[in-house]
Amino acid sequence: MKPGLKPGDIILSTEVIDEDQRWLSGDSLRSRIAELVREIGAIEGPVLGARMVLATKADKWRAWHDTGAIAVDLESVVVARAAAALGIPFVVLRAIADPATRELPPAALVPLSGDGKPALRQVLASVARRPQQLPTLFGLAREARQALQALVGPAHALNRVLARA
Repeated sequence: MKPGLKPGDIILSTEVIDEDQRWLSGDSLRSRIAELVREIGAIEGPVLGARMVLATKADKWRAWHDTGAIAVDLESVVVARAAAALGIPFVVLRAIADPATRELPPAALVPLSGDGKPALRQVLASVARRPQQLPTLFGLAREARQALQALVGPAHALNRVLARA
């Protein structure tokens, strides 16, 4: 993840990278997204589709250094693969939730349950084992909320751009 990005910074991308492939969206969409990037003050660049959460500063730096990706997530590569298989363009709209300087505590790495909700029992067990991670968890929650709020305006702007297609 690119150093210097802050929670709530908006990423718009038409390029996704994973371990063995790079996906680019269609040229017509890329030119419209470049205009939108300027309009909403987003940051444009490739997103790394990771297979697992990058929890340490070193892992995030290494991902940025090795791939040039400015942000990392677990979902964008799935969307890029599906779009490529269907022959349709894609766009990634993300907000930074945990910056390159944030080390994720063990409780934040507990996988979601099958229904996509936090596995509360396992999170609480992790906190009980290492209560010193609580302040970091609260900071992470605040930054995640900030990131979600930051997405509202850009999501509406992206919808307007795509509706003109």
